Amino acid sequence: MRIHITGIAGTAMGSLAGLLKSLGHEIRGSDLNFYPPMGPALESWGIELLQGFQQKWIAEEASQLDAVVIGNVCRRDNPEALAADQLGLPKLHIADALKRYALPNTSPLVVAGTHGKTTTSSLVAYLLKAAGLEPGYLIGGLPQDGAQSFQAAPH
Repeated sequence: MRIHITGIAGTAMGSLAGLLKSLGHEIRGSDLNFYPPMGPALESWGIELLQGFQQKWIAEEASQLDAVVIGNVCRRDNPEALAADQLGLPKLHIADALKRYALPNTSPLVVAGTHGKTTTSSLVAYLLKAAGLEPGYLIGGLPQDGAQSFQAAPH
């Protein structure tokens, strides 16, 4: 699948991009800026990055795009969201993208709350790996120990 992610440089969206790429999808995305740590991480994962939110990023590739994932930072009047609507492309939220592309045949554990989600998710992934398991995970941020923020679940 060829997937465009609008707002790709956010912590959760960037990790989603890396996870989807590791699952074999062709990923590209746009954002206003690509600051560290997520900008350099996206580049190291080989993801095509497009500067700014522009309708043309969607319109020029519409026939090749299978879906457009719209980040939480984007409002309804985002030019890429509007272009996806006008062109009839599937428009997904991060949860929809995970459900469609990453979670089939898995047993998800979700960490939610106001504070501590990244830390708790990182600890859970670390402990599961240390116990000899092969968990799939998506962490909405980059762990401080240098570990990857995603891993596809084995199928």
